[in-house]
Amino acid sequence: VARFGRLIGLGALPAPGRVEVTPYATARAQLQSAALASALEGKQTGSASAGVDLKLRATSSLTLNATVNPDFGQVEVDPAVVNLSAFETFFPERRPFFVEGADLFEFGRLRAYNTGFAPTVFHSRRIGRAPQGEVPGGAVAANLPDASTILGAAKLTGKSAGGWTVAALTAVTAEEQATWLDGGGARHETPVEPRTGYGLARLRRETAGGDRQFGVFSSAVIRDLADPGLAAAVRERAFVTGIDFNQRMGRRTWALDASLAVSAVSGTAEAIAATQRASSRYLQRPDREVTRYDPTLTSLRGFTGQIALTKTGGTHWLGNLAYQTTSRGFESSDLGFMVIADRHQFSELIGYQETKPGRIFRNYVVALYANHNFDYDWVRTYQVVSGRFEAGLKDFSGGAVVVSRAFSANEDQFTRGGPLVLEKPSVSTQLQYQSDPRRRWRLGLEVSGTARSNGGNERQAGASFALQPNGTLTLAVSPHYTGQRVVAQPVGRSTDPLATATYGVRYLFGELKLRQMALETRIDWTYNPRLSFQMYLQALVSVGEYSHFKELRAPRTFEFNEFGVDGGSVTRANGEVHLTPAGAGAVPIALADPDFNYRSLRANAVVRWEWNPGATLFLVWQQGREGVVPGRGLDLAGALDQPSRNVFAIKATWWLAR
Repeated sequence: VARFGRLIGLGALPAPGRVEVTPYATARAQLQSAALASALEGKQTGSASAGVDLKLRATSSLTLNATVNPDFGQVEVDPAVVNLSAFETFFPERRPFFVEGADLFEFGRLRAYNTGFAPTVFHSRRIGRAPQGEVPGGAVAANLPDASTILGAAKLTGKSAGGWTVAALTAVTAEEQATWLDGGGARHETPVEPRTGYGLARLRRETAGGDRQFGVFSSAVIRDLADPGLAAAVRERAFVTGIDFNQRMGRRTWALDASLAVSAVSGTAEAIAATQRASSRYLQRPDREVTRYDPTLTSLRGFTGQIALTKTGGTHWLGNLAYQTTSRGFESSDLGFMVIADRHQFSELIGYQETKPGRIFRNYVVALYANHNFDYDWVRTYQVVSGRFEAGLKDFSGGAVVVSRAFSANEDQFTRGGPLVLEKPSVSTQLQYQSDPRRRWRLGLEVSGTARSNGGNERQAGASFALQPNGTLTLAVSPHYTGQRVVAQPVGRSTDPLATATYGVRYLFGELKLRQMALETRIDWTYNPRLSFQMYLQALVSVGEYSHFKELRAPRTFEFNEFGVDGGSVTRANGEVHLTPAGAGAVPIALADPDFNYRSLRANAVVRWEWNPGATLFLVWQQGREGVVPGRGLDLAGALDQPSRNVFAIKATWWLAR
C-alpha cells in the first residue's frame, strides 16, 4: 500500500448525520441438564436486560462511540482448548464495539518478517474478563459468573485538526459476586472480581508524506479492592506508558521500527508476590545467580523495548534484524496480553523472492531465519534455525515447506518455577498446501512433526474444506489431529528436606501420551442483504495417559529418577498416584491421577434480520457440552453424551439518527 498512488479530486462529499442512538433489549433463557443443576442454579433460568449504544460525530474526522450495559450475546463462542502449558490461552476479540477501529490502538508494530514474542500493551478482551477470584475451599457448591459486567464504555477515534490520529477508550466493569454453599447448606456471597476502571489513549502522527510515524501510548487500570481476599489475589493499580517510531527509507524499500514502554503495578504484598511468581517471570526460581524474589514488595516496575531494521522492498532480496527485550519487572497483562518477561530476543532473516511467473511457479520465496533467546542472566533459553520455501503454482494453488532445528538450551519454564532444565535438540518439519482460492471449493492441508533427541515426538495433521456453491452460501469443515509423546510433563512438586540436589523440593513429572481430535464446522448463509444465518460448531476430544513417574535428578540436566525403577515405588488406586522416593525418611507423595479423557461440544447459531435500516433482530442459540469420562478411547461422537447447557436469546436493536 505504501507504493500506491494518490487519490485526488473527489470533490465535496455529503456529510452524514451527527448523532446515532441504538437502544437494545434482550431476553435470555438457559436450559441445562439435570447433571449440571444444583441447589444454586436450577435446570431453567431466565433474564432480561436493556442498554444503548451512541455514536456522535464530534467533528468531521472525530467520532465518539459509547455503550451502556452492552450485550454481546450474538458473538461467536470461543473454541474449547486443552492447555497443558504454563501460559494463558490467547483468544481474539470478536465483540463489535471493540473490534471497530481496533487498529488505531495498535502499539509497537514491527514490519519485520521474523521476530520473537513481545508483550501486547492492549488486549480488549481484558475488559469484561472472567472473574479472577475464587470461592472458599470449603464450598460444596458454587455459582460464578462467566464474565464481568461492563457497566459502560466509550471511545474517541479519528484525526485531530493538528494531524494527530487519536484513539482513546474508557470503560467501567461491575463488582462480581459468586454464590456458594457451605457444608451445612448455608448460602454465602463472595466478591470474585472488583469494580474496575480502564483507560487508555493512543496518539500517532505521520510526517514526510506518511514515511515517518511517531506515536505515544498510555493506559491505566484501577480496581476498588475493599475485599481483603480480592486484594491478595489481584493488583490494585497498573500503568503502562510507551512511545513508538516507524520510518521508511531508501525509496520505501527499507523500514526502521522501534518502541519502548515502561510499566508500574502496585497492590498488596500478596498480590505483588504472585506477580513475581507468575509463569512470565518465575522470579522465585531457586537457581538464579542473584535472588530477586522479594515477597515484601508492594509494587513492581519494568520496561520492554524493541528495534528492527527490515528490507521490505526490492526485486529479489528481503531480510531483517530485530532485537527485543523485556525486563523482569515489566507487566502488561491487566489491560494487555503477556507471555514472557526476563528476555533478550534476537531474530534474523534473509530471503530471496521471485514475483515473475515462470514455467512452474507463479511466485516463490526462499528464506533462512533464526531466533535466539536469553534471560537477564544471559543464560540461553532458546535457539532455533529454520528454513522456509513458499511457492504459488501456475494454477493459483500453493504451498510451503518449513524445516527447523532447535538446539540445546536451558529451559526456565520446564519446572514451573523450579530450577533450569537442559532441553535437548529437536528437528521439526511442516508441510502446507492450499488449492486455488478462486474456485467454488477450496482445500487446505497441513502436516507437521517434531522429533526430539530426548525421545519425545509430536505429530499433527489438519485439513480445511470449504464449499461455496453460490455467492450467498459457504460451508466449511476443518478436522485436526494431534499425537504427542512427552517424556517429562510436569505433574506437581513436593517439599522434602532430603531433596538437596533440587533445593529441598522434588519436581515431579510423568511421561505423557496425548491424542487429540477436533472438528470445526461453519455455515455462513446470506439470504439477502437484510437476512443472514451463521453457525459454528466445534467438537473436541483430548485423551492424556501418564506413566513412568519421575523426579528431576539435578538442575541444568535432563536426567530423572524414575519411581519404581531407580528406587522408591509407585502405586495407582482410587484416582490417586502414590509415590515413595528412595531413601530412609523421604516424604511420601500423593497426587491426583493426572490421566484425562476430555470431551467437549460447542455450538453457536445466529439468525440476523435487519428489519429496518440500521435496526436489527438477532435470534441466538448456544450449546455447550463438556465432561471428563473414564477410559482411553478417542471417541469424537462421545461429546454428544456429555451434559448440556443451552442458551436461547432474542435481541432487538433500534436505530435512531439525525
